[in-house]
Amino acid sequence: MSEPACHAIGCATPIPAGRDWCSFHWRMIPRRLQARIYHAKTAEEKQAAQAAARQAVECAEFGERLL
Repeated sequence: MSEPACHAIGCATPIPAGRDWCSFHWRMIPRRLQARIYHAKTAEEKQAAQAAARQAVECAEFGERLL
């Protein structure tokens, strides 16, 4: 069985059990959104927060490419 990979689009970095993001991409997610992911009580809340985090990471990566 393979390790799960980071939730960022195109990232295949293996992550430990209990985590959703590699440390590189986790640091791109704003702290308030990190808190929403961490404190999500239902699967729907976590899914919505993960989707917002994916968008935040995409925006951050796009901004880096522009520099």
